[in-house]
Amino acid sequence: GKSARVTRVFDGDTIEVDLDSWRYRLRYIGVDSPERDEPFYEDAFDFNRDLVEDETVTLVRDISETDQYGRLLRYVYLSDGTFVNAALISNGMARLVTFPPDVAQTDYLRQLQSGAKDEGVGMWSRPDLTGPCDCDRNLYDCRDFQSRDEAQICFEYCLDTSGRDVHNLDGGGDGLVCEFLP
Repeated sequence: GKSARVTRVFDGDTIEVDLDSWRYRLRYIGVDSPERDEPFYEDAFDFNRDLVEDETVTLVRDISETDQYGRLLRYVYLSDGTFVNAALISNGMARLVTFPPDVAQTDYLRQLQSGAKDEGVGMWSRPDLTGPCDCDRNLYDCRDFQSRDEAQICFEYCLDTSGRDVHNLDGGGDGLVCEFLP
């Protein structure tokens, strides 16, 4: 990985880094923290800031260099070895979101999210506020879920709250999603 200094924290999943004397916006791979108007936004922002602000971090690339907005896509590690992307998910400060082809850590992050849900930490302490998944925009594919049931719950929740299959999970149009999952 490459060493960089964190110069600014924008929110729970986006930072600015000084890398080789250039400043870049960076989006954590696999992590989607609450947006400004959503529950736990401040918590996620504060948690991220406390972790990384003014720190020298190691940036590790997966496959992609940047996202569609030109932000670097990276896994980020503190000098003490803390894996920042994982810390956000395991503390319930973000949800897992998979952006293929950058999937090297997806299975690991999914396990951590499952643990955070089981323990009811962070956003998972208030399922009534946060819901089972995010319905703002198309974020997930079937690989983001551990089981068909979990995918089905997200699909039905988004259908109820937004009136549509926002994640395009129901390719067959039969109301049953991700049928290849266990």
